[in-house]
Amino acid sequence: MDSKRVRRVANLIQKGISEVIQRDIRDPRMRRLTITRVKLTADLKSARIFYSVLGDQKQRDQTQLAMERSSSYIRGRLAEKMVIRYLPKLTFMPDETLDYVDRIEHLLAQIKENGDGLTPP
Repeated sequence: MDSKRVRRVANLIQKGISEVIQRDIRDPRMRRLTITRVKLTADLKSARIFYSVLGDQKQRDQTQLAMERSSSYIRGRLAEKMVIRYLPKLTFMPDETLDYVDRIEHLLAQIKENGDGLTPP
């Protein structure tokens, strides 16, 4: 499969899901949700939808529950919007990139605080 086509379909899925969440879903737990990326298999049969949530761990857990409960609705609405022969199976996953970035920044701040990081404090 052409990787250009995979990227194009992934972008369409990302935009479509974002629109469905913004316009059609009224669940307040999903108000702070952002679709960060879509990873699509080469055969276009399966898509992992990564999302991030602003808030604490409790809000993230609640959003995860809301996403699990509304995934079939989102897929149905997306199928209506997209002109594609086969809509991939959607799997929603929290994007932990921001947590990773925060951890790296914290470690770098510790190194800066302790000196050059080459010698023990």
